Amino acid sequence: MTFDCMTFPCQDGCCRLGVRATEEEKNRIIASGLGTEEDFDPHPIVEEDGVYYHTQVTERGCVFLHPDRGCRLHAKGVKPEICIYFPYDLEDAQEMYEEGAMPCFHHRIFDRDTGRCTW
Repeated sequence: MTFDCMTFPCQDGCCRLGVRATEEEKNRIIASGLGTEEDFDPHPIVEEDGVYYHTQVTERGCVFLHPDRGCRLHAKGVKPEICIYFPYDLEDAQEMYEEGAMPCFHHRIFDRDTGRCTW
């Protein structure tokens, strides 16, 4: 069985915490007209590998979620990379599930031979 973000029963649960975007991703979102400076925390997160800006979070979740369902950045191709690739591995998925941020994780089956998750 295959699910997509618009039909999966998590109701956008994975997106409720917002995400970190690189400065380039933030600028690309703003340049696309789909976001503004106010959609990002004004205090950057400075790490060894770069500077990140966390998306603002509303009572429903990430500021970029549609009011009904799904991400408004998805169809325009300006989603931050972490939104596409997270979780990076089984350990990340398990940790997010335990924190209640990835309610769909228990529906996944981890294949130890391939190292991939399937539905």
